[in-house]
Amino acid sequence: MPRALPNCPAYLSNTSSTRESAEERRIRLENLQVQQALADSLLTDQCYRSEKSFSTFPEFLKCMEKHKDSLNSSERWIIFEKKEEVLFFLITKNPIPKIEFSVVVDNTCTASVFSDSLTICTKKLQTINDLDEILENTLKNKPKEISQLQFYISAMEDILKKMTDLVKDEQARLLKFISEQFKLMLQNPSRYRYSTDLIILASIFFSISPHAYKFVRNSRMIILPHPQTIKKICAKYETNPIIEQNDANFLKYVRNRFNCLEEKERLVILLLDEIHVKPMFDFKGGNIVGAAYNSEMAAKTAFVFMIKSLLSDYKEVAHILPVCRIEAEQLYLYIRKIITGLHSIGYNVICVVSDNNAINRKSMSFFHSPPELKISYNHPCTNDMPLFYLFDTVHIFKCIRNNWVNKKDEDQTIQYPPFNCVSGNEPDNCLASFVALKNLYTIEETMLVKHAYSLTFKSLFPSNLERQNVKYVLNIFHQSVREGLLHYGEDKKLANYQSTADFVNIVIDWWSAVNVKTVYKGIRRRNPLEHPLLINNDPYKYLALICDWLNRWNACGNRNGLTKETFTAFKHSTEALLQITRFCVENLHFSYILPGIQDKFCQLKT
Repeated sequence: MPRALPNCPAYLSNTSSTRESAEERRIRLENLQVQQALADSLLTDQCYRSEKSFSTFPEFLKCMEKHKDSLNSSERWIIFEKKEEVLFFLITKNPIPKIEFSVVVDNTCTASVFSDSLTICTKKLQTINDLDEILENTLKNKPKEISQLQFYISAMEDILKKMTDLVKDEQARLLKFISEQFKLMLQNPSRYRYSTDLIILASIFFSISPHAYKFVRNSRMIILPHPQTIKKICAKYETNPIIEQNDANFLKYVRNRFNCLEEKERLVILLLDEIHVKPMFDFKGGNIVGAAYNSEMAAKTAFVFMIKSLLSDYKEVAHILPVCRIEAEQLYLYIRKIITGLHSIGYNVICVVSDNNAINRKSMSFFHSPPELKISYNHPCTNDMPLFYLFDTVHIFKCIRNNWVNKKDEDQTIQYPPFNCVSGNEPDNCLASFVALKNLYTIEETMLVKHAYSLTFKSLFPSNLERQNVKYVLNIFHQSVREGLLHYGEDKKLANYQSTADFVNIVIDWWSAVNVKTVYKGIRRRNPLEHPLLINNDPYKYLALICDWLNRWNACGNRNGLTKETFTAFKHSTEALLQITRFCVENLHFSYILPGIQDKFCQLKT
């Protein structure tokens, strides 16, 4: 070809031509016909719209005059044309003639539909078809109830506008709520639009109790947003334990909550507990859950770290640590990391609380060098305050009962020193018999009126699961049990009934002193031991007596008493409460201490 071989003669070039096939010609002609049809259709539509559309009121009058006969419902309406507006009336006779609906088109081409003195709807007209649609819909939809609802809505809106000064705030909110419910009744459910106040109310209601919210919503008595609507609006915190293992997300949730707290609420205690989980892997939300943080195996235990404010009801789960197996030194490093992280955010951790698990005791001992279990340690973040360590008093309360139940001798006895005696002049040790309680229950089992009415079969013979229930422990250490022992002990020859009643009474009084959660509990129950802890008041002095009693018990060798672990925790926590009370009152200027740490712990001096 000339391009490949330049300067060649023209006859050497071969120019071939192809003829259009029949199929290609058919497709080309069809495309031309389709394009022509589309152009004609667009032109027809443009002409149609130009004939029926208008932008000014004179154009509307001309268009309506031209297409009056084409209006579908024109024969049902009586039309009056004025200079500045056009009126349409729908008159019914039942039996007296009455204008049921009226439509007014003003000089701005806006159509308004009225029923009696109420405005049903308004719409800006652009074509004569818009007017035809309004007239037709008004004929089809004539429910009298809707017009009444519109009347009530208008009446309430008039009250809110004209009588603002006379209506109280709570009445105004109620009127707004009822008015909004009426408006929602007139809307299609797919087009519900809720006010800000209703969204806030529904969000708070849903967060408190999702089940109650769904029940009220499904009852159809109140129109409320769908739960999915609330979930889309409300903020969502990612609190996945796997996500929070990263340093960037460590303590992310409590960091976000920190800005919502007042200065006095940032003094907290750190509560540590472990829960056993089923070892398994699962895929949820795009993540594999169930893995231990320090192992490739599935987690068997989750350590939960919760912070509780000393001066308010604020409490939150700070972190969850899933583990398969963990050493005490590793747990110590993690507790220290959490305390340091909380202080870097702005929290002040004054105390760590855990149960009497061996790994918890050993991990806390690493705060001292060499490792030693102590009541207070040097704080890892500040020199202004110590770091106290306290065993959960509820756990100790259950352990005392469990130790008593587990005794293997015939009478299931705990040997303890007398409570009220002078050191150095001690009589023989006393015996507390659990079998005496069982015999007391058997004596009164068939009686209608009982002295030891709190004793039940499950309290005396608890299963492994029921041993974790505090209610059954309270049934054992109850004043009615003490009174029953004293009443039947001599007549029924109950073994060691006097010393058993004394032991029950000691534990009851100790529990009364350490389980104070409210300021006025002692006044309400008329028990001086249930007043808040204050230096040298009745509860404080009683806990000091308990410490002396435990020291004397420890000097006896504790041969047939509580287990070593329970005794150590009992003595440690009682002394710790005394030291914490003294530190908080003298250094932090608290007016009193509420030792019921599961609720409020203390209050600031006013």
